Amino acid sequence: DQRACFNDEQIANIAKSATALAAAQGAPNSPEALATLPQLKTTDLPARPQRIPTEFGQIAGTTVLRNDVFTNGVNHLEFDMDLAGLPADLYGWLPRFNEVIAKMGAAGQDFSRIAERRTSCTGGLWANTNIWNHASDSTKTLRRYRFGLKTLDSQAENALALLGDLIFAVDPRDRNRLRDVMTQVRASYRTTLVNNGSSTAQRQAARGLSPVAALDHLFVSPDALRVIEDLSGNFDQHVDELIRNVERIRDFIRTHGRWTISFTGSDAVFRILTRTLEGWQTRLTNAPVEDALPAFHPFTTLPREGLAGPMLVSHCAKVMPAPHLAHPDVPLLNLGLYLANFDYMLPEIRFKGNAYGAGVHYYNTHGVLRLSSFRDPNIVETLAVFDGLKDHIGAQKWSQTDIDRAIIGSAKDVEAPIRPAAATDTALMRHLRGDTYELREARYAATLRATPESVKETTLRVLSANEPRSAICVVSSREKLNKANEQLGDGCLAVSNILE
Repeated sequence: DQRACFNDEQIANIAKSATALAAAQGAPNSPEALATLPQLKTTDLPARPQRIPTEFGQIAGTTVLRNDVFTNGVNHLEFDMDLAGLPADLYGWLPRFNEVIAKMGAAGQDFSRIAERRTSCTGGLWANTNIWNHASDSTKTLRRYRFGLKTLDSQAENALALLGDLIFAVDPRDRNRLRDVMTQVRASYRTTLVNNGSSTAQRQAARGLSPVAALDHLFVSPDALRVIEDLSGNFDQHVDELIRNVERIRDFIRTHGRWTISFTGSDAVFRILTRTLEGWQTRLTNAPVEDALPAFHPFTTLPREGLAGPMLVSHCAKVMPAPHLAHPDVPLLNLGLYLANFDYMLPEIRFKGNAYGAGVHYYNTHGVLRLSSFRDPNIVETLAVFDGLKDHIGAQKWSQTDIDRAIIGSAKDVEAPIRPAAATDTALMRHLRGDTYELREARYAATLRATPESVKETTLRVLSANEPRSAICVVSSREKLNKANEQLGDGCLAVSNILE
């Protein structure tokens, strides 16, 4: 026994030392001691935002961005097509076109053969629709369709040949296969709307606040699910219309697409890309078109909705209009929301309320500000936290240290490492949105100049102006929604089902 080696006085001294050590370990460091620790300062940040090294050129009448980023032998290409001029009645069919691209055959080859080619010559080939606000023109809504792929040098020619078959000759006419695809889509939507309940709630609440948000809702929402349910359940009745509209979108893209391409990769593959575009030139036209968006129906009455589905948790959303990206309030607003996320939203909803996640974010592509919770056991309490955001910010006495903390924390979005895939996408998006280096530099400079007074005043002014135009949506079980309504009184939620 080690204790036998010590007398009573020595044992008492050990116990005394242990007590003193425990007390010292539990005592917070003094401000003077903390000041001696090395800390990142705003003066350590770059004076200007980083650039993606990009060259702009023309190949066979197509604008091509070439990004000078090391790729380690993997080439990244994104082919973007302008949808301006697409007939308004076809926007609702764009998701079906995506599914045909992903799951049907092309150029006389069935899906199994196309799938084999995808696997053998690409590390991924995808397509999607992007809807954004223009970065400097608040009246301009951008609608783009994009193909992307990555491939090795040795497979680039085969990969581009496959892409060409999908762009020019995707084939929706295998009716048995198309029926299976619609059945799969129905199951996928039903799962997505419930499992991604936070996104469902945010889209539902935003749909009447901006044209961009309305199109986003058109693609993925309970309303979209009802269209898919009808397509799948009454397939024979709708199949001709489905095939016809998919082919109309295909023909529009290949004849009116007005392409822009972003490429990051080797010289050898760039030469293959050049030859490919020159070979495709005779298959493309850029005929003028008349542009018309689907009708936008802004909210006449701001909704407070509950969407009921099979789940044990809740997803809450409060969405309001927000300034356009070019507005001078945006840099300061982002800093105020950054502090509110960590000092209010997370502590109140995540830590105290036991939700899996919560936040308040400005979405510059859609022109809205969203408060949300994720897998949340509470509804009434969370909506009260949402409503208390402005009062919380009004009560804050932020110091310059707090503002600098927000500036440094948010700088990761400006100074993120330039990786090939991200560079390919980001350079293209900035170019198409008109988000020039000069605009980004001005926003960054405004961020670095921020003071506690300017951040607080701006954030409160934006919230005061826009919070009265907020829409609410909660995705949860009908039981939890009904129980919440018993407490919400005049602010109760109009409940409907996600899944019919």
